[in-house]
Amino acid sequence: MENQEPGIKSLDDRLESLLDKVDEKTPEAQMVKHEISDVGDKYKDYVDKLKERKSKLQDDISNAEEFQKAVQELESWLPVATENIASLQPISTEPDTVKKQLEDLEVR
Repeated sequence: MENQEPGIKSLDDRLESLLDKVDEKTPEAQMVKHEISDVGDKYKDYVDKLKERKSKLQDDISNAEEFQKAVQELESWLPVATENIASLQPISTEPDTVKKQLEDLEVR
């Protein structure tokens, strides 16, 4: 869209130049000016919506990249955690041994 902006500006300038050559008091000139104004307003709204959409898409891309990074970290951590859990001894009935087991888990 930004690539088209110079062309749109050039067209707008030519329209203004043509309107300057027309008698503004005629109903046709007033109607054309009104239509040009409407088109300009619609174009500005369109550009604003495109910019808003672009910003939202950039935010979505950033969020997706962040999510993908978190998934990759989880995928690398999960096998290690699974292996650690599988290698645990049964929970002891002795309070001191349970404390030691708990400390070992917190270190992992």
